[in-house]
This record gives sequence, structure tokens and C-alpha cells, in this order.
Amino acid sequence: MTPPEHLFIGFSIGNIFYALQTFFKKKYLPYLFIIFMSGIFAIIPDADSFFGNYLSTDVYTGHRGITHSVLFVSALSAVISFLSVVLVFLKRLFNKREISNLHSFVFFLFSLIFLSVLSHLIADLPQPPGVWKGIPLFYPHTSGESFSRIGGWSKIGWYDYKIFWTLFYSVLVSLFLIAAGFVLRKLSFRKFTKVISMLIIVFNISVFIWLGCYVGNSQYIDAKQWDKKQIGYLTNSNRIISGLTIRGKDCFLKIFRIIK
Repeated sequence: MTPPEHLFIGFSIGNIFYALQTFFKKKYLPYLFIIFMSGIFAIIPDADSFFGNYLSTDVYTGHRGITHSVLFVSALSAVISFLSVVLVFLKRLFNKREISNLHSFVFFLFSLIFLSVLSHLIADLPQPPGVWKGIPLFYPHTSGESFSRIGGWSKIGWYDYKIFWTLFYSVLVSLFLIAAGFVLRKLSFRKFTKVISMLIIVFNISVFIWLGCYVGNSQYIDAKQWDKKQIGYLTNSNRIISGLTIRGKDCFLKIFRIIK
């Protein structure tokens, strides 16, 4: 998947975490910070696209290398969580306040980061094998003289317009529900907060279930077949969606080439 699709998946995960936080009446992190964290960490494994040789199969210098492993996900989540604890201690030290619910906060933050980064790896598995033949999900496990790779299932292509727009719409729906919950709280209708939080959770989980079913029933044969399928989707879409999609794709490719 492309970074925008990974980003929207991260946003959906962030919305679920915010809804869980609201449902259980906790205030670990503000909404914008949760969304920022989940979005950034959902695309961060592709940082290796801009360093080294993009087409290299080396797990250290190429794309889809060590950043696409569970080890990287775990280490990154642990480091960020540890740094956050240090910041909390420093803040409470100068404010001379007691630290409460620290374990719950760390678990919340670690889970948010871990699942956001892991979502990227899972989303890459059904794509074509490419030159990398999958991702080193369980690095440093080896197979023969090279690191083991899994994935490359060729269920979807490198991009998918239907997935992109479905995730985009789902994020908008979640934002509407979150805004509605905020307004209701301001109007002292707090008893509806849990209902809206549960709707957000169920809705986003349903989107992920749809995504799994869609990918499972799809099939990538080659670039020509996939491009034809994507053009067919745009043909059945309205002009606004079609125009935005084509311009967005061109803009994304230009930005990637400039950065690369």
C-alpha cells in the first residue's frame, strides 16, 4: 500500500484508541496527539524508502528491510514508551505532583504505537513479492544463508483506489462521531458519550473486517491487469473522485522522486 493508505489505517487505529479512552473515562492523551502518533507510526516503516538502495534486498540498506519486522515494531514501541515515562517523571518532578496510573498510561501508549506500526507490516503482506520477495517479518530468523521473508501474496497491487477512498470516508465518519461526542459533552449529555464511543469502535473494526474480506477476495496478476482494474473503478466513480485520484497519484509520485 502507499503511505496515504497506511496513514488512514493509522488514523482508524487512533480513533479506536481515543474511543476506548473515552469509553473508560480515561484521559491519557489528547485526541490530536493520539491521531498524530498513530498516523506517523503507521507510515514510519517506509522511511527506509528514502535511504540506501530502494530496490536492494539487503535488510539493512534496502527497502522492506529491518523496519518491516516485529523486532523493529517492538523495539520502537518500547523506546518511545520509555522516553515518555522519563518525560512524565521530569514533568511531575518539577510540578511536585504524584504519579498515578503510570502503568496504564505506558500500556496505552505502547499498544497504540505497536499496533500502528504493526498495521503497516500486515498491510504489506498481501502485495506482490517484488524484488524483495516479501518482508522479513520475523527478523533475525534465517532461511539458509538469508533472512526469512514472508508475504508477497499478490492479493492486491501496490496501490488500490477503492481501499484508499473507503479508508478516507471511514476517517471522515469517525471524525463526525468524535465531534458529535464532543458537542454532547459540552451540552452536558454525557450519558451518550459511551454510546458514541462504542459506535466509533464498532464502525472502525467493521471497516478493518471489510478490508480483510476485500483483500482476501482480490487477486493481483500483473501490473497491466491491476491498472485496468483501477481504471475501471475510476470510470464508475464521479468526476470529482476520478480527478482528485489522478492528480493525487501524480503529485505523490513527484514528491517521492524529489525526496528520493
